[in-house]
Amino acid sequence: MKEIKIAQKTVGSTRPTFIVAEAGLNHNGKLEIARELVKKAADVGADAVKFQSFHTEDFVSKRSEYYQLFKSLELSETDFGQLKNLADEYRIIFLSTAFDLRYVTLLERMGVPAFKVASGDITFTPLLEAVAKTGKPVILSTGAATIGEIHEALSVLGENGCEDVLLLHCLSSYPAPMEQINLRAMPALRDMFGVPTGYSDHSIGITVPIAAAALGASLIEKHFTLDKTMIGPDHALSSEPEEFKRMIEAVRAIEKSLGDGSKRPMRSEQEVRSAGRRSIVSKSLIKRGDRLDASKMAYKISPVVGLQPSFARIILGKKIRTEKNEDDVLVWNDLLEE
Repeated sequence: MKEIKIAQKTVGSTRPTFIVAEAGLNHNGKLEIARELVKKAADVGADAVKFQSFHTEDFVSKRSEYYQLFKSLELSETDFGQLKNLADEYRIIFLSTAFDLRYVTLLERMGVPAFKVASGDITFTPLLEAVAKTGKPVILSTGAATIGEIHEALSVLGENGCEDVLLLHCLSSYPAPMEQINLRAMPALRDMFGVPTGYSDHSIGITVPIAAAALGASLIEKHFTLDKTMIGPDHALSSEPEEFKRMIEAVRAIEKSLGDGSKRPMRSEQEVRSAGRRSIVSKSLIKRGDRLDASKMAYKISPVVGLQPSFARIILGKKIRTEKNEDDVLVWNDLLEE
């Protein structure tokens, strides 16, 4: 399965899950809150912290009821430069979703290691072409998208030079109702398109992202806030630092448990494998020369490992070479050849 590189991290199905603290708009338009989100994301162990970059006039029509909301949440180009420098200082990867073409150029100049494309922009061909031409990996969210739209977006990215894409399964509903999340679509996208896949979460709590890790998510993105009770569009469905940290700890534990998929006895099972399985033992005294029948055999756990019960049919009717007392195990050498 293909892997992609985001800064110093290799991301793919056999690699540790890449975890993104989606700060998004949870700075409420204030640089100081945004700076604190960067620091807290680094503290809890996220691989990356991600924001959303836009010039409101290039993103939302002035006739839209959402224009003033986004205008109030807009950070400046200078602000994003400071956040990138702060992330570098705290050794956490800085990412930001570009919502307009000017920010593709600005983020590229800042040195972002990958571009995130929001679900709503999966059909925004000029943006797809622009991020592809940077040559950077693209993380593409697929909320509310059809398979045809995903295929078309991947084609646009590929035709414009983007070789490294990661698809994020997502439910574009805020908050996401559990019964509609359809988490099995994530591995289905991986199998269908042959690219790494992950999950962008809009649910309440951390149950679904943890489940995504168990299903092999290469990347998990979860909204991140300093305080769920703050006023703003995404705070209520976000995780505060302590909850986010618990999610990361659970994901890392799950990664350890997934293994390589090869079913075999493991090192920690060897003692149980020897001591916990039954052997064929003598039910009572068996004299030399007696023929074995079902009445002379029992199947018990024993300190000595003997013949497995699966050999019972083979040894029925065989003569015993050596006298056996009750609960003595039977081994091949106990049988006379005839």
